[in-house]
Amino acid sequence: MKKKIRNFIRNIIVEVLDERELCHDIHHNPYCLDFSEGAKLEKPFRIDNGFNIRIGKNSYIGKNSWLGVFQALNSNRNPIIDIKDNVCIGNYACITGIKKIIINDNTLISEYFYASDHTHGFDPSINTPPIQQDLYSKGEVNIGANCFIGYRVSVLPGVSIGKNCVIGAHSVVTKDIPDYSIATGVPAKILKKYSFKQGAWIDYPVKNI
Repeated sequence: MKKKIRNFIRNIIVEVLDERELCHDIHHNPYCLDFSEGAKLEKPFRIDNGFNIRIGKNSYIGKNSWLGVFQALNSNRNPIIDIKDNVCIGNYACITGIKKIIINDNTLISEYFYASDHTHGFDPSINTPPIQQDLYSKGEVNIGANCFIGYRVSVLPGVSIGKNCVIGAHSVVTKDIPDYSIATGVPAKILKKYSFKQGAWIDYPVKNI
């Protein structure tokens, strides 16, 4: 009985310590993440080079997610992932960068989200597996504030999504999406823009919005 009680108390203490490691107290954060107040990352997860990853105030990332930054051989910059305040990202997210990935305030992202600013090089003439070839980037990724990103959306290198946008489920975003747009598809195309004049979403393309 005493052994069971000790194990019960021990499990509670471990849970409390694990929770503390995932909160804003970076002094007890073995992954060296830059946590702001109220930020939370659900277990299990994978973190690579957490010292270059920021999770803003009251932001949340679901379980089984992978956040990683990597130093490419041809880059002289320190890459960063910057998740701003009040961002909510669902389970099974994959966010990796060699330059910069920014997700701005109040954006809501569904499960199985993918965002990356790079790809593996592939030069068949050097007879080296892709995993051993250098990484290269077409540009940074920036997702605007107050967006809703649907289920299983992928955002590819060099893409900016404006503020107050909706990206439909299963979309692959390969080009910039301007502010106040609804886009969907593979590749994602703009379907609607918000008209302040009419106070409604209008079929795209439109004039005088």
